[in-house]
Amino acid sequence: MFDMGKWLIRLLKTKAVYVQLKKYVENEEALAVHKQSIYTLQFTDKEEPAIVWEGEIVEEFRASAHSDLNDAFEHFASLMIVTAATYVENMFSEFFYELFVVHPKRMHDYIVDEDAKAQKGYVKLVEILEEKDISALMSRLSQRASKLASNGSAKKVIRRIIELSSRQIDASIVDRVQEIMDKRNEIVHEGKRLQIDKIDIDATYDTLHALLKELGLACKSGGLPYEDPAHIIDLRPEITYVDWDEFQDSDT
Repeated sequence: MFDMGKWLIRLLKTKAVYVQLKKYVENEEALAVHKQSIYTLQFTDKEEPAIVWEGEIVEEFRASAHSDLNDAFEHFASLMIVTAATYVENMFSEFFYELFVVHPKRMHDYIVDEDAKAQKGYVKLVEILEEKDISALMSRLSQRASKLASNGSAKKVIRRIIELSSRQIDASIVDRVQEIMDKRNEIVHEGKRLQIDKIDIDATYDTLHALLKELGLACKSGGLPYEDPAHIIDLRPEITYVDWDEFQDSDT
């Protein structure tokens, strides 16, 4: 079951954490209180209590702490991109799993055994005999195939989704998802930390929401099992309001 509700909650909660932290970092009054809580103690050789330093050096420590806080927030913002990319990969994998369970023939090209010299569709006899029934075997093979089908650039993966599901996905969404994955690679593999003014978390998670909707529509058009408790793609059921007095009159 492709659970759209689960993914929607993850997207909303992850973004909400960022928004709350951003509000604090940009709150001048809160930062002023935080800076005033930083002080420096001077210890003497005598058995006397430490004294609190005042003056320019304390302000330097406070300024340094404030700079560290901004750096930490910038680092966290970069990690929000990494998290978004991880969500994309997991959504891809879960979609392919549901697709292959319903349409097992479509996983043929994504079942590859290393011992079989990359022969497609190869499954060892021992793997078949180890499973209790065909459903368990199909589930395990679907998990394996979904991992391979999810490999590659976002554009390649989405192209596979389009080919296997016959559901078109808007090119602008594809480009935006690819941009997220490219930024993730810069952060993770090249050790870059993006500047805060170069990171648009709202746009990033809006893109994930759009992708989630497209995957849900692909499930719907392809007859794959899905859940949509937030009615992202399914219309909310109409509610008919009945006048209570009229209802009682008709009942009598």
